[in-house]
Amino acid sequence: MTAPFISVTDLAAALHRTIDPDDALGEMACDAASQVVRDYCRQHINLVTDDEVLLDGTDTDAIMLPELPIVEVGPVLVEGTALTTDEWTLGDPNVGILYRTPATSKWTLGRSNVEVTYTHGWSVSTPTGVPSSLRIVALYVAMRIWDQGIVNTEGVGGYSASYSDSLITPMEKRIIDHYRQVHKG
Repeated sequence: MTAPFISVTDLAAALHRTIDPDDALGEMACDAASQVVRDYCRQHINLVTDDEVLLDGTDTDAIMLPELPIVEVGPVLVEGTALTTDEWTLGDPNVGILYRTPATSKWTLGRSNVEVTYTHGWSVSTPTGVPSSLRIVALYVAMRIWDQGIVNTEGVGGYSASYSDSLITPMEKRIIDHYRQVHKG
């Protein structure tokens, strides 16, 4: 199970309420809200060390790593043969493109023929680890889960209220679109 990147303490502070840190609804709201943001961004977000991925060779000098930001790139293999660090370079770690070097080299075309071991994501153990824009959107989602639960419509007497079917609003999506990976299927 992947740990939430917001806590019940964060939720309590955002709601200006006292919530027991072991409150089941609070834990569920933080976990669900973190996952909603992960799903939207198509990113793990939490720090993952030595993740091994198989990528399709592109027959170009560039190949995209699926998870951001890149903290460190370990071994890179093409068709089972390890490349030296002189044969590839990482561009901007926030974009995640591995380039073949020299510039005239290409990633061999093929399916799942490039294996990369790398570390990516942000530390969730420190409040400054995960970017604040991701955390605040997750907190807004958690606040809605806490306040409304899973109901879409409720009514008492002549009063009724309807809630959005979407846990993440269009404005919140715009806030975190920067972190969304669009090249993944």
